[in-house]
Amino acid sequence: MKQFILATSLLVGTIIGAGIFSLPFVFSQAGIIGGVLFGLVVSLIAVCIFLMYADLVLDDHSEHRIMGLARYYFGKKGFFSLLFVNGLGTLFVLTTYIVLSVSFLKLFFADTPFLILALVFWLLSFWAIFLRIKNEAQLEFFATMGIGIVIVMILGFGLSHLEEFSLSLSPFSPFLFVLPIGAFLFSLGGRAVIPDVVLFLKGEKKQIRWAVSSGVFISLALYFVFVIGVVSMSDVITQDGVSGLVKLPWNVQIIMGVLGIFALWSSFISNGSDLFRSFRQDVGLPRLVAGGIVSLVPIVFVFVGFDNFLMLVSIVGGLFLAIEWSSIVLMWIAMRKKKPQEVSVLGNVDPSVLVIIFLVLCMAIVYTVYMTLFF
Repeated sequence: MKQFILATSLLVGTIIGAGIFSLPFVFSQAGIIGGVLFGLVVSLIAVCIFLMYADLVLDDHSEHRIMGLARYYFGKKGFFSLLFVNGLGTLFVLTTYIVLSVSFLKLFFADTPFLILALVFWLLSFWAIFLRIKNEAQLEFFATMGIGIVIVMILGFGLSHLEEFSLSLSPFSPFLFVLPIGAFLFSLGGRAVIPDVVLFLKGEKKQIRWAVSSGVFISLALYFVFVIGVVSMSDVITQDGVSGLVKLPWNVQIIMGVLGIFALWSSFISNGSDLFRSFRQDVGLPRLVAGGIVSLVPIVFVFVGFDNFLMLVSIVGGLFLAIEWSSIVLMWIAMRKKKPQEVSVLGNVDPSVLVIIFLVLCMAIVYTVYMTLFF
C-alpha cells in the first residue's frame, strides 16, 4: 500500500503544473458542461496512453525511455522525427514558463512592460542550463511544492468566496468549444514519470493500472476544485488564471508571486537541462550550440509574438503532446502484434477505442495548427 500511495503521489505531483492556470479561462469558454466533459474524455485518454506506455516499458528490458523506444519501433527516421517534436515541444514549454512568469511578476511590478519582465525572468533562468545540476529531482520537488502551495492558497481563499461562483453551463463561444482539448492535454502531461511508477510498483500490472487511474483522476478532481476557487475570486477570468485574482489580500498575492516565480524558475531549469542533455547525447551537438538553442530560442519566441499563455498551452498540448501520445499508441499496437498473448497492463482494448483516441488526438492537432496559423 505504501508503494502504491507513493507511486500515485508521484504521478499527481508530475501532472499538476503550469497548465492548471489555463483551465479557469477554458471553463469560461466551454462552460461547466463542456469543461467537465472534455476533462473526463481527455483523462480517460490519458489513462489509456499512460498504461500503453507502461506496457512498452515493461516489455523493454534495456531501461529505454520514449526516445529509445522510438528508435526501436520506428527506426532512425522515426527516432529523429520524434526527437524533433519533443525538442520543439519542450522549447515551447520553456516559452510558456516565461510568459506565465510575467503574470506572477506583475503582482509586484504591475506597470512594468511585459517584455521587460519576460527578459528579467529569462536572465534569472537561462544561465543555469549550462551548469551541471547534480540533483534535478530536488528542483522538480521544489517546483512541485511551490505550485502546490500556490494552488492550496487559491483553493482556501476561493472556497471562502464560494457564494460568488458564477459560470455558465453551456459555452458562449461555440467555435472555441474545441479549445479544452489542447489545454487539458497540456495539463494532464505526466507520461515522463510512468517508468518510475512501474519501478515503484515492481511491475505489478494491477497496481500500475490502479495507480495510473487514481493519479489522473485525482489530478482532474483537483483541477475542478481549483477552477471553482479561481472563478469565485475573479471579477474577470483571465487567460493565465493569475492576474484576475483581485480578491486575494495583498500580502497573500506577494507570497503567491514569490512561490509561483520560484516554481517556474525551477521547472525552466529542470526541463531546459533535460533538453540540453538530449541535444548533447542524442544528437551530438556541441555544448555551446545545444545550450544556445535551449536558452535563446524560448526568449526569441516571446519577442516574435508567442506571448499568449493560452495559445502556448494549446500549442504544446494540442500539437506536440498529441503527436507524442499518437506515437505511443502506434508503438503499443506494434508491440501487441508481436506478443498478442501476453497480458497487457491496459488489458484487451476494442479497436474502436483506439480509433476514438486517434480521432480526438487528430482533432486536437488539426485544430491547433488551424488556430495557430489563422488566428
